[in-house]
Amino acid sequence: MTTRSQYDTLLLRHSCELLMAVDPASSAIVAANGALCGRLGLALDHLVGQPITEVDISLASAIFWNEAANGNPQPLRSVETQYRCADGHTIDVVQNVFVDSLIAPARLVIRAQDSAVPGISGSPTVDYTGQLRSILEATADGILVLDRMGKIANMNRRLARLWDFPEEFASQGNDQDVLAFMATRLPDGKAYRERIRSICSRADEETHDVLQLVTGRTLEQRSRPHHVNGRRMGRVFTFIDISGHTQSEKTLRNDRDQLVALVVEQFADLRSAKVAAESANQAKTEFLANMSHEMRTPMHAILSFAQIGQNRVANTAPEKLRAYFERITVAGERLLRLLNDLLDLSKSEAGKLSLSLQPSDVCGLVQEAASEFSMLAVAKHIDFQCDLPDHGVIAQVDGLRFGQVVRNLLSNAIKFTPTAGRICVRLTEIDEQVNGSGLCLEVVDSGVGIPEHQLDVIFEKFVQSSLTNTGSGGTGLGLAICREIMHAHMGSVSAHNNPDGGATFRLLLPRTQVAQAA
Repeated sequence: MTTRSQYDTLLLRHSCELLMAVDPASSAIVAANGALCGRLGLALDHLVGQPITEVDISLASAIFWNEAANGNPQPLRSVETQYRCADGHTIDVVQNVFVDSLIAPARLVIRAQDSAVPGISGSPTVDYTGQLRSILEATADGILVLDRMGKIANMNRRLARLWDFPEEFASQGNDQDVLAFMATRLPDGKAYRERIRSICSRADEETHDVLQLVTGRTLEQRSRPHHVNGRRMGRVFTFIDISGHTQSEKTLRNDRDQLVALVVEQFADLRSAKVAAESANQAKTEFLANMSHEMRTPMHAILSFAQIGQNRVANTAPEKLRAYFERITVAGERLLRLLNDLLDLSKSEAGKLSLSLQPSDVCGLVQEAASEFSMLAVAKHIDFQCDLPDHGVIAQVDGLRFGQVVRNLLSNAIKFTPTAGRICVRLTEIDEQVNGSGLCLEVVDSGVGIPEHQLDVIFEKFVQSSLTNTGSGGTGLGLAICREIMHAHMGSVSAHNNPDGGATFRLLLPRTQVAQAA
């Protein structure tokens, strides 16, 4: 068997070709001839022992030598590659690789010549560059290969489609054009160029980025270093279009946010319902207590005076008996009003509150109700004024029901206005954009007022203002019945606090009711 020294001597004889021998296990150059050393500008001692990838620097060759180092040395015929010279420039060569097992250990023999010179062998070509190109084009990912200097070594058409490269870039674009164009496809291209330079300067770190292109496409960028025999050759970048995944995630996030908002809203509704239920339960408890008091007081008066009269009928003067019967009558009327309120509320809830609408003088109805309470106002030294039109104002109303509403408001005003206070009743014709046109009746007092958060709820049944619910009685039905009666008249009742103290209750009758009466 040929010894290594004999083999090297034999190799040096073929001085007309660029020749060298490589140990496939270590990928180290073990021999070279003078033609090769002279072409590369390297001394033999400097060349021998170096990894073949320091001389043969193409990406396709790097893959080939990597396979050979992994125990899979294969012949290679007429493949174009590049050799690096001592001064840094490269030369294009066509090389053939043969497996020579006649010596121990086996060697890979490389025969190469400049690509301008006709090929060494006419044997069928094993085109690893073409195979690499086929692999790159077959993958679904965009691939960009950068060498150690950050220059583009290879890329595929899928990359061009993902980044919307101009057609000429795929075949003619240089490193500067391609990277500069990629920068224009991002909101901050300068930062992206800096990111690429930073990634290329890292030795072994793998990177992951998500890029949002100005075209609306979302790309996932990953990079990893490319090594051959432990030496870093550059970096391989892969790009995957994840726009669909991003949209799905966005949809899921929106659905999640909507679900959370819905749960929060439902929780708020449940909490409001709980508060309302507790409030209603408290109002019901207070109503039952007040109702018991309101019914028991007149009933107790009726029974007491009836019992007194019965026991003293033989010895009591007629005037005394008349006084007993008068008190029985007053208590009975009070009890009847309470029962009527309950009946009216029951009818309104059942939708059976009937009205007898007739053309009526609203001024007369208000004046009649005011005259009934004038003496109570005098007793408390209240300044009681009525500001009514000089002429009658005719409207289509139920006189009895409308008068009931006015009396209820006047009763509350006198009840909760302190001594020497002030009450004013105003009736005006209005034509407002917000409230509409018709009649407006206002009862203004200088009493304790109403808490702002209770201005609406005081019209609910069984509810009384916290400032007026002082244990002096009342069922909390009066204002609720007033609202139902006004709704039946297609009108409304509302309340607001006065700037200088007290409250104003406003009744609105729409113009239709007035027009029908006219």
